Amino acid sequence: MYSEQQKYWLTLFLIPGIGSTTFIKLIARFGSPYEVLSASEKALSEVVGKTLAHRIAHYREVVDVDTELRLIENHKVKIITLDDPEYPVSLAEIYDPPLVLYCKGNLLKRDQYSISIVGTRKYSPYGSKVTHFFAQGLVNAGFTIVSGLAWGIDTIAHQVALDSGGRTIAFLGCGIDVIYPRENKNLYERIQNQGAVISTFPMQTKPLGNNFPIRNRFISGFSLGTIVTEATKNSGALITAQHAVEQGKTVFAVPGPIGSLNSEGPHGLIRQGAKLAEKISDIIEEIPLYARENFADDISDIGKKTTQPAQEYTKQKIQYTLSMAIKPSSETVPSKPEKTEKN
Repeated sequence: MYSEQQKYWLTLFLIPGIGSTTFIKLIARFGSPYEVLSASEKALSEVVGKTLAHRIAHYREVVDVDTELRLIENHKVKIITLDDPEYPVSLAEIYDPPLVLYCKGNLLKRDQYSISIVGTRKYSPYGSKVTHFFAQGLVNAGFTIVSGLAWGIDTIAHQVALDSGGRTIAFLGCGIDVIYPRENKNLYERIQNQGAVISTFPMQTKPLGNNFPIRNRFISGFSLGTIVTEATKNSGALITAQHAVEQGKTVFAVPGPIGSLNSEGPHGLIRQGAKLAEKISDIIEEIPLYARENFADDISDIGKKTTQPAQEYTKQKIQYTLSMAIKPSSETVPSKPEKTEKN
């Protein structure tokens, strides 16, 4: 069941042109989505300019939030907004964080210790083998595996995590009520029992190509680090790696056979400074010190089904997120692929 506050949050979220940065600026100025939606067009224009203020004033009366909420209830979806105590700390701290998480399943405190595994859809037997090795080894070490539910490496990573008795989280490039690819319907259902399926898109959003780079940014943002196990030089997995660098996360790349097109992505990342990953210890050694110090104690909730809040979210955190949203990282990042797979 949703709250009135969530209803107002969703209404503002569904207005075209209201991205995270603008949304957070409005909340910082007016205090809550309700106050934003109640503000005069003149007051809004002082924060976001006349054009966007006029759009907010117009759309707040016509946004079909009731249909959105009905779909949310019908599909038994949980809504986690940026001001919610259950909102993941790791996502809150990235530039331009998602305003709303549509979630099926549960997020646990231990999920803050997660590693994303990504790669090509057209994997080789070698790619399958090394993905299995790292997913199983990291699950055995207590990590949650994060990926994008795409066909190929993503699917293998999720399946191995589940089969190994671990947890896994899938970020979608479509609405949470849209299963894509359809072949992963059973996997989609299984993940909800041992982790969570998450979308940052409104209900019924189709899996359009430009949604996947957005999804990739949240895969890396949620995780402590990202492993690329096998990918061509144009793979969408390299976009995930690029986002990880921008977010200050560690990128790992698994070397592959010389001459294989699927080795070009990881080898290129290694040349650009990614950590070469051959064994599980290569990953664990690069986990930030603060995480390693708390890791042993915090994974003691393995197997628990109840959702635990990630932190006590406060207004000060919103202000911090605002500063992060306005000022992106200036770190050097890998070159963006000219053409990418939709994965």
